[in-house]
Amino acid sequence: QKNEMPERATPFSEELVLALAAYCLDVDRNMACSVAFLVGFYGLLRTGELFGLQAKDLNFSDDKSTAVLNLGYTKGGKRRGVEERVVLDNIAVVRLLFLLSENLKPGDHVFSLGVVKFRSLLAGLIKIFGLEGLNYKPYSMRRGGATHLFRCSASFDRTTEVGRWSSVKTCRIYVSDAIQV
Repeated sequence: QKNEMPERATPFSEELVLALAAYCLDVDRNMACSVAFLVGFYGLLRTGELFGLQAKDLNFSDDKSTAVLNLGYTKGGKRRGVEERVVLDNIAVVRLLFLLSENLKPGDHVFSLGVVKFRSLLAGLIKIFGLEGLNYKPYSMRRGGATHLFRCSASFDRTTEVGRWSSVKTCRIYVSDAIQV
């Protein structure tokens, strides 16, 4: 392991994540899968964080233009002793998330399909899109979202903050690898 680079998940481009989400919504009629792709990508969420979200963890602005996702004590939050939050401000994504979650009870999982089923759905989509062998995984959402944010903001500091990494050095690993793809 010391001599070989780890095999990292290939980041999704924004175009690909939008295509996957659209396919789920239009062809499969699977709104939860569609919204999971979008929230995972634009929220830079870890897979466990995404599928651990419960309805009580979501707070929407009155006009549904932003949402705060309360993640609790996540990987980085445990180290720092703070609960973490993510702010989504992509209006289309926020409104889809609201539609998906508005009739859920507080303890219901927002994405009830779960990680295992999502992995299976993703594998099927990768096959349908002809992308086998490119190492796309659920974590591709977080890596792709970070790369997209960096390209839009040109700021490692901003990307580090939104991605909740403890250092710019860690963020650079995500973004630098991905920009080379």
